[in-house]
Amino acid sequence: TVKLVEKAGISGALTNEQLYMEWHEAYCIQNKSQHADVLRSFQIHVFPSIGSLPADKTSVHTWLTLIEPLVDTVPSIAKRILDNTKQLHRWAGKRGLMQTSH
Repeated sequence: TVKLVEKAGISGALTNEQLYMEWHEAYCIQNKSQHADVLRSFQIHVFPSIGSLPADKTSVHTWLTLIEPLVDTVPSIAKRILDNTKQLHRWAGKRGLMQTSH
């Protein structure tokens, strides 16, 4: 994880997993009754493939490459990941934890 971030030249950037965990602790636990299910979906489907990438540098294409195959096999999980990723990025953008492109 650290090596990938350093290699990208953005040593201060939060990874997707680090950013998610910040959001989970600060927001999800208090506000989402299904927060454990959301975390588990990210642990299974997101963190293994793109969790170590810098959140600021993970493109929409990368997210779609991860989510689109899930639409065919587990559509409810794909929707959960997409909806929560959008919420996470809005939350992080408002707090200056990542740059947003919207």
